Amino acid sequence: VTVTPRAITLTAASQTRTYNGSALVNSAVGQSGDGFVGDDGFETAPLAAGSITDVGTTANVVSGYAFNADTLATDYAVSLVEGLLRVNPATLSVRADEQTIAFPNDRPEATALSYQLAGGNVDGEIPAFSGNLGYSDTLALDPLEPDTYENAIVGGTLKLVNNDGFKAANYTLNVLPANLIVENGTFTVTLTGGDWIYDAAAHGPE
Repeated sequence: VTVTPRAITLTAASQTRTYNGSALVNSAVGQSGDGFVGDDGFETAPLAAGSITDVGTTANVVSGYAFNADTLATDYAVSLVEGLLRVNPATLSVRADEQTIAFPNDRPEATALSYQLAGGNVDGEIPAFSGNLGYSDTLALDPLEPDTYENAIVGGTLKLVNNDGFKAANYTLNVLPANLIVENGTFTVTLTGGDWIYDAAAHGPE
């Protein structure tokens, strides 16, 4: 007569979350298979011990269980199944500032374009940037005709960089575009007058 162990499968929880600066943990463990008989069981319940804070993935591993005094370990074949903890990047947004120029002036250089932090960073984390905003590829060459060019100012080469406790990899940069407004230019006309007796001839400034 052959007695085979009862199968017990312990499966650690899996979870996905957006980065928020805190550790992602999930200690839940599911149990499946043949189950325990009578008073057999765990004295110490199994827990999953994975933890991850920054963007990425890590295994959520089952650990820390122990059978109770009534349970003979050889009566059970325990299989452990890892879970997966995943942290996805948070979205950090900046808003480009609208720019106004007078025709026929050229648009501002990219280095002169400005923006404001719109939100998305975790409290206490101060983002840092490199690069500059830019212009939409659909924008014509200078000089631009007077008009409002909607969403003409875009992300360009602007990107996030590390800054003390701020890790750029934990965020995805979202640039909210802005308009470029080209107004009618102004010019000055100076007239020089004179007095003449009509003689059917053309006259100019004296």
